[in-house]
Formats: sequence, C-alpha cells, structure tokens
Amino acid sequence: MRKLADLIFQRDRLREELSKIEKEISVLTQKTPSLNLPFAHEIPKDTDQEKPSDSAPLTPQQKISLFYDLFKGRGDTFAERWESFYDPQKAGYSPICIKRSGECQRPYSLCKNCPDKRYKPFTPKDVEQHLLGNKTVGTYPLVNGRYCPFAVIDLDEDDWRNDAKAILECAEKLGIPAYPEISRSGKGIHIWIFFEGLVSAKDARLLCDSLITLIQNQIRTEVSLSSFDRIIPCQDVLGTNQLVKNSKITLSN
Repeated sequence: MRKLADLIFQRDRLREELSKIEKEISVLTQKTPSLNLPFAHEIPKDTDQEKPSDSAPLTPQQKISLFYDLFKGRGDTFAERWESFYDPQKAGYSPICIKRSGECQRPYSLCKNCPDKRYKPFTPKDVEQHLLGNKTVGTYPLVNGRYCPFAVIDLDEDDWRNDAKAILECAEKLGIPAYPEISRSGKGIHIWIFFEGLVSAKDARLLCDSLITLIQNQIRTEVSLSSFDRIIPCQDVLGTNQLVKNSKITLSN
C-alpha cells in the first residue's frame, strides 16, 4: 500500500509540473515581441523589388532573399566550412576574417587571439554561394548578445528518427511550427523553430526544453530522446568578448 501511495503522490506531482510547463509553452509560443533591435550588420534591402505573390513561383533572387532573412541571425560575421589540405578527415567551421584575403601574413594558428581581426559580414551573396553548392556556410543565431530569430533542436544518435517524429508530433499538437532538416552527415537531424521577430535566447531555449520535457513526461513517455544533443543557441547570453562558441548552426539547404 505504501508503494501505491508513493506512486499516486509522484503522479500528482508530475501532473502539477506538466500543467506549469504547458502554461509556459502557451506563453512562449505567443511571445514574439517586435524588439526593433539592429542587427550587428544590416544589408540595405531593395525596396523596389517586387514582392512575390502567393501563387507565383519564386525567382532565384527571391529565394536567396528568403533564405537570408530566415537564417541571418547575427549579421556581422558568419562561419565557412573548411577541410584540411593534409588530412581530408579533418574539417570544421571558422569565421571569415577580411584580412586573411591578402594583407595578413600571420599563421592561422594565431587567428583565435588576434587583436586585429576583422570579420566578414554575412550577405545575400554568401547565401547564393551556399545554395549553389560552391561553399558551405553557418550562421550565428545570437543577435546583440541575447536575442535570436530561431531555435534549433539537434538530434544525433541512432534513434534520431523516432525522437524527431515525437518532437514534431508534439510541436504540431501545441501549434508550434517546426521544420526538420537532415544533417550534413545523414546521421542526425535539426528541428528548426522560427519566430516572427526576435525573442530572448532564454525564452527560445526554454520553449525547446519545455517541449522535450513534455514529450518525456506525458505525450510520448515511451520515447527516451536519447539522441538529443543540444539546443541552439547554446547559451542565454553571449559574453562581451565571446564570439560564438558552440552556437553556430549550418544553413539549411
């Protein structure tokens, strides 16, 4: 009887906790304030460009503009994928420094702590090159150190398919638009959630975390979500002298 009483107590406690989470999700899904914060680097838009109609197919330039607006994030810098000339298995992403194109002769090993680096801003041209397959770029979501236009749930292990299905089903039930994208390796998935405006990274991360908690405790209790890797952005606030550690996300393509 004591075990039964303990289980009933735990059940009631979980119901109360889930009720709080559902309320938080309801608030966060409606919380898309128009902050009017400037991006670190703003590219002037062509005001004369004709807006696409709902029925007309998008032109190449309109597709580039759409991708740029969706994935821009922090605009004063972006990352580009590189592969080692000596070791094909060694690859990564690094922000692009304008000075590396000619005037700087310092070894790449000194770039991290260089006081003179000048990062190349993110432009629609970079999006175009990414979509054409000429290079692979990644964007940094944190704007002004604490706001973001999107959040991403990253799944990476063997059971990512089932876990992703559970997250997408839960998001649909709660009215949260979520979009899956198979990762570059083909061994994982990114689930993108875009906001109508900039929201605080803290709220965006809390929304994703609440979604995962709700799945595990109520909606799909049989799903372990063992493939869960991280939520992007990876932090609530970016330090003044911190670039973008662990907060880069490759553009969808």
